[in-house]
Amino acid sequence: MSESRRTFLKTAGASVVGVAVAGCTGNSPDGSDGTTEATTTADGTDTVAENETTTGESSATATGDVSGSVGSESNADLELTEHSYFQDGSNEGVRGTVTNTSDKTYSLVVVHVNPENDNAETLDRFEVDSSESIDTLEPDATWDFEVVFDGDIDFTQYTIWATGQTEGNSGGTTNETAMNETTTAN
Repeated sequence: MSESRRTFLKTAGASVVGVAVAGCTGNSPDGSDGTTEATTTADGTDTVAENETTTGESSATATGDVSGSVGSESNADLELTEHSYFQDGSNEGVRGTVTNTSDKTYSLVVVHVNPENDNAETLDRFEVDSSESIDTLEPDATWDFEVVFDGDIDFTQYTIWATGQTEGNSGGTTNETAMNETTTAN
């Protein structure tokens, strides 16, 4: 009796291992091919995000690999330490982190994203500000943001930048003039 029990346990154990291994190969139930999404960091290097998958094409509207670059309009004190394109169900956009590298406290930070086509032509502009998630961005503090795109846009890349308003500066966001000069030409 104990011999048949051992045989049963061996067979059952082998079956469990076989099922577990089978679940690790091929496409997942959501259709993804198990590839990971790259994140572009502030120094221009790409890092691979753990536990994130993509389905070959990044979304129904974005074609191929979606890359992003930090625009010259970005405030030097508000470093975009990481950012990457995402698609989560019907939502798509850019997620990332802004770090305050100055000795000033920001009362408002705005992240702007322009989806672009292959010719680097701006197709739309989306932004999110920090007021709904944080009160201030202290020196050396970070803010995790998510800019969600509205509408159906056929884009392959994006430009991202951050602007902000320091405490006691009620005259608008810093770099506002530079941002308006570059975006009105579009």
